[in-house]
Amino acid sequence: MEWVVRFLFKLTLVVVAVWIGFSFVRQLFVPVERPVVMAGPGGGGRLPEPLPRGGVPTAQDRRPGPAPPASSGTAPSPAGEMPSPPPPIDTSKPITEAIHDQILYRFIDAKTQGNRLTIRPQVVNKGLDRMLEIGSLPWSKTLFYNERSEVYRPHDVQIANSRANAGKTRAMLVAGVPAVILLVYGELPMSVGSLSFRQVALMQLDVALFSTEQAYRNAFGDPIAVSRPTFRMPAITDGPVAAASGVQR
Repeated sequence: MEWVVRFLFKLTLVVVAVWIGFSFVRQLFVPVERPVVMAGPGGGGRLPEPLPRGGVPTAQDRRPGPAPPASSGTAPSPAGEMPSPPPPIDTSKPITEAIHDQILYRFIDAKTQGNRLTIRPQVVNKGLDRMLEIGSLPWSKTLFYNERSEVYRPHDVQIANSRANAGKTRAMLVAGVPAVILLVYGELPMSVGSLSFRQVALMQLDVALFSTEQAYRNAFGDPIAVSRPTFRMPAITDGPVAAASGVQR
């Protein structure tokens, strides 16, 4: 009877090991999803148009065309005049703020040093205290696209004074206290001594939120929310990056 119990125990261990290995390999080869702009300034308003196939339009391409004719079915105004059509959406306007799950995300800057790019968003928790997690693992959706639609993921993530542990960075967000996030991208393509691209055309954070109770119990298997705030067309500047701090004044 004892050998039967041992056999079943070993069989269970083999099945669990095979399942863990299969899940890890499947996550490695999951294709990268193109991010969709989920929020505009203040978390509302109409969503911007997606990027064109040819990349970011030039200044000449952005000249507004003729206004579309008013629809014949539009009801006249009380004064007897037809209402003017809504202005066209300016897809070249940067988006630097978004609100998801009562957390304000604000893009601060993106600075280069050689082939290294450091992007700094700021987060302000407007709800209850929660723990925020951002990963830099290969399947993380924290990434950005440049003007040539090339995609890059960070190799290091820091939230306030918390650093990555096994590819994931977690930090407690106290209500009303701003915190700065550092996203570091290295080994980027160079051209004539500088980066070969000069714009973050589209950027997305992949954020998991956990309650304080989960944080105390180290239970990070099931987040209470997953947010993907998106920024559009922030500028890249040259120069040293200031050290991050928990509070941005």
